[in-house]
Amino acid sequence: MLDTTQATRENAQSATAIALATNFTKDLVKGAAAKTLAGYCTVPFCHDDTALILTTGELTAWFQSLANGFAQSIQKNHPRFDTAYVSGVENGVLFGFIPVNIYITVVNIKIHIQEQEFSKPIAFAIQMSDAGKIVGISK
Repeated sequence: MLDTTQATRENAQSATAIALATNFTKDLVKGAAAKTLAGYCTVPFCHDDTALILTTGELTAWFQSLANGFAQSIQKNHPRFDTAYVSGVENGVLFGFIPVNIYITVVNIKIHIQEQEFSKPIAFAIQMSDAGKIVGISK
């Protein structure tokens, strides 16, 4: 069950999740290398709620394809980081031994399309442990 209480959304781990998603997004809109973007993440990794990546090599390759496509958008739409927040936290244990501590973090990017500014949200699933790692992205 997703915990959306204010105390959970504003704790120290939430601040860490927000910083991680913010830094990733800022690197993405600056056109960072695939290896840099993959460094924020861990496997298994899910994107767009359907595709599962199981190896770091596949993860880096996926970010390379994402970066290639995003490069044109950067030049055309001038995306920039806007805001970030934690919408909720999923806690629990899977199969009796796999701890789950996922912070659902939303980052809004401002983009310009035909001289109008729009906000585009990107949702991140961030597994919090010793150091947070992104385990999923949905755009």
